[in-house]
Amino acid sequence: MTELETRELGPEDYDLLLSLENKQSIISLPKWLAMSFEKAFPPPETYFNIPKAYCAFCESEIADKKTGL
Repeated sequence: MTELETRELGPEDYDLLLSLENKQSIISLPKWLAMSFEKAFPPPETYFNIPKAYCAFCESEIADKKTGL
């Protein structure tokens, strides 16, 4: 952990940072935004009938429409 504090982070550090995030029970910003957005604006029934849905924040395909993530 102290090594990360003394150097610039790069793409190769993604897995390490993700594991640190999971250990500390921190919710990532995209996941938090998606959860907050769904609470404020629940999807209409027609949403569940469309073949593909995409995240409004990261533009990834939503695999499980019931959770929205």
